[in-house]
Amino acid sequence: LVPSWRFFDDIQTVPALLVRTATREGDFGAWHALLPPAVRRWSVPVFNPEGNLRLAEHSLLERLLMDVSEWDERRGEAVDALVSYQLVLNLVRAETRGAMEQDAERLQFKLVERDAATGALGADLLVSREHSRA
Repeated sequence: LVPSWRFFDDIQTVPALLVRTATREGDFGAWHALLPPAVRRWSVPVFNPEGNLRLAEHSLLERLLMDVSEWDERRGEAVDALVSYQLVLNLVRAETRGAMEQDAERLQFKLVERDAATGALGADLLVSREHSRA
């Protein structure tokens, strides 16, 4: 018997995380993709810490989108008060440490749709406010 993995055929779009940085007085630069897909290796079925980390990071992005969709503005708190938002912000700060311009002091991130089959980026799902890089 061969198992059928057809239940994965329905996945069409997944969230992608993009970031841009700016100096204290300068304008923001271009958007750059974070969290590249994990590289598949022969040892993946036995030992896959990088793949597991990427799965956890992408689950966090999906959780943020779910929290934002359930967010009620009338409660008086901003979207950036959500725990999942703060976790994504910390993830962005950790991933950009040393990777972006050294003089950049501000950052902004956004979640966009990405076609699972082609990798093409689509519509914006969430755009963060401006944050310090620290």
